[in-house]
Amino acid sequence: MSNEPQPGASCRVFSQVRSDTPWWEKQHLFGSRMEKRQAASVLAALAHDLRLELWQLLVPCGAAGLSAGLIAQQLSIPPSSLSFHLQQMAQAGLLLRRRSSRQIIYAVNDQVMGELWWFLASAGRDTLRPYATPRSAGEVSNIVS
Repeated sequence: MSNEPQPGASCRVFSQVRSDTPWWEKQHLFGSRMEKRQAASVLAALAHDLRLELWQLLVPCGAAGLSAGLIAQQLSIPPSSLSFHLQQMAQAGLLLRRRSSRQIIYAVNDQVMGELWWFLASAGRDTLRPYATPRSAGEVSNIVS
C-alpha cells in the first residue's frame, strides 16, 4: 500500500510534518542569493494558470509531494500536457522530483521559493523586514505633498 494520498484527498497529514515557520523567518536556510536571471526564470515558470494551480495543489503536500499520475488526475489534464508543465517548473527549480518504484513524485522546492521571496521582498537591501515599518502621519503627508 502506498503512503501517497488518494485522489481527492488533501495533504493535511503532510503539511503537519512541515514547519509552519514563514519563509522570511527562515533566512538562514537559504544559503545563496537568487540572481535576476534565476528569479525571472522562476516567475516565468509560474506565469501560467495551470502551473499556478499545480503549485497550489503541491504546496500543502510539502516534501511528500504527489505522483505525476495523481496530479494529472486531480487537475483533470492529460499526462502528456502535464509532463510539459512539470518539466518547465522543474527546470526553473520550483519542483523537486524523485523516483518511487515506477512513479515520479513531484514536490515543491521551498528553498527556491524562499530565495525568490527574499529577492522580491528585499529589493536590493541587505536585510529584510517582513512587515512594512509604520510611518508617522507627518511622513505620509510629506510623501503625498
